[in-house]
Amino acid sequence: MDALYIDFGKRLRESRWRMPAYIAVGIIVIADGIYQVMQDRGPFFHAVGITLIVIGPLYLYLVWMTPRWKTFFKVDDDSIEFKLQFAKLRRFDWQDISSVEVMQGRIALKMSDGRTEMIQLGAFGRNDRLQIRNTISEFGQMKGLLVKE
Repeated sequence: MDALYIDFGKRLRESRWRMPAYIAVGIIVIADGIYQVMQDRGPFFHAVGITLIVIGPLYLYLVWMTPRWKTFFKVDDDSIEFKLQFAKLRRFDWQDISSVEVMQGRIALKMSDGRTEMIQLGAFGRNDRLQIRNTISEFGQMKGLLVKE
């Protein structure tokens, strides 16, 4: 069974249209903020303009930094390991897992000590969800675990 490794940051870095589109949106937000401040339409629109001027650079920073944050999902012979954008690294060793339940939008890992750990798959695209579910099911069966689908 082949290991699964999905690097989400790499996908965004290698995208031909996403990054330029995101940067264009950030520039438009900043330009609109400047336009709102320059117009003399009252304090509400000044506040909206200032807010947009502040949010624009923050948005551009997040767009710039997102591919550099290590966001990935990995399944191999030893463990299931993943890290999403603002979450901490999570790792589950196969030797600590007693059963796996694969559901539509999540995977429940029953651990040897009785606790249940959930992996929410809603943040992933459809193809990634299917690939993750199938890989975890196959590895679980290969490891001799009870796998419910």
